[in-house]
Amino acid sequence: METKRHQYLLNVVFLAGLLLLALNDHVFKGAYGNRWTGKLSDFAGVLILPLFLAYVFRVGKRTAVAATVILFTTFKSGYSQAMIDAWNGLGLFHLGRVVDYSDLLAFVVLPLSYRVLSRPEGYALPLQFPRQISRYALLPLTLVFFVATSPPDSYIIIGPEIGSCCQEPPAIDSLGGGRLFIPTAFTPDGDGLNDRFQVIADEGIARIDTFFVISLVDGDTVFRAENVTDISPATGWDGSDAGVTEASNYQFDIRLSAVDGSRRTYRGYVCALPCREPTGMARPVNLEVCGFADEIDLSTIFSDSLTTSEILDCFVE
Repeated sequence: METKRHQYLLNVVFLAGLLLLALNDHVFKGAYGNRWTGKLSDFAGVLILPLFLAYVFRVGKRTAVAATVILFTTFKSGYSQAMIDAWNGLGLFHLGRVVDYSDLLAFVVLPLSYRVLSRPEGYALPLQFPRQISRYALLPLTLVFFVATSPPDSYIIIGPEIGSCCQEPPAIDSLGGGRLFIPTAFTPDGDGLNDRFQVIADEGIARIDTFFVISLVDGDTVFRAENVTDISPATGWDGSDAGVTEASNYQFDIRLSAVDGSRRTYRGYVCALPCREPTGMARPVNLEVCGFADEIDLSTIFSDSLTTSEILDCFVE
């Protein structure tokens, strides 16, 4: 194993994956930013991560592949947000991502990673290079490209933009013996109507276990609440990010518990649409199907038959 360990990095598959990761993050996303360039880095990173782990930690091929699945799945889930926030709080370098489980499709490249780990000499470079290159050049270069991803604006392409808000319906669901509603839009403009992004629930829902709102610009958490038993507008998000409220789209990750102990996590997007004054922005094409908090009435029965009272005349037709 030791005699060929350097070949985990010094092979055509690893170097091609590393080059693709670097070009996609720092060239392709800026020039051709779309959903495909958003996914390409995931495929390249998943391809080379098992080889990197096998080289650094001297683990077997099965362990390296299994560790890749665990690490990537955790990073792409909402469970990693607290760790990401803690790391960013250190001020060393910014780490961000958007929760998107379709990124797990990148696992289709793992059989190739496994094959290279089984026979790295079969993918070795045609030219002979000193083993020290893998340790002193490729290893730090790989670390840089793993963490130095594209500029923050590239994250916008992963989630829907403000012009295409409300592509998914609001969550209207039963959990245990309770009912709940999570809107897809709100208007943080201080007029007393739909000012906060909130969970609406009846007495069958006991608690909001975790409530995250995540920026699609840089992947930072802009709102966080835990163990909320007062499920009301007062415990929702007021739409401000670092003291600034703007028309934008955000990702949410909300875990709820019912009185009977049932639990469920809801993930999606919510549009903040402050309308204090003309925004100069084009009217979102799906605005008529956005779900607002005032469209639900819990006073008698849980009904979604109401229509919003919002008058959104601040957008350009």
